Amino acid sequence: MLSIRLDKDIEHSLNEIADATKQSKSALIREAILRYIEDKSDYLAAVAAMKKTQATYSLDEVLAEFKDEL
Repeated sequence: MLSIRLDKDIEHSLNEIADATKQSKSALIREAILRYIEDKSDYLAAVAAMKKTQATYSLDEVLAEFKDEL
């Protein structure tokens, strides 16, 4: 169980989204936390991989490498 305090602006926005999507605030917050955890995990994995290789690539190189997948 977790309890958090939100400022009025965040709570207002959350209420509006909950009403518009017909989802509970708890479901929206749970989804947001899960996405944040996934994003942070991906970021940490990328940083760890970068530290191992020290290789860097330009955006053009990355786009050329994955052009068929985009």
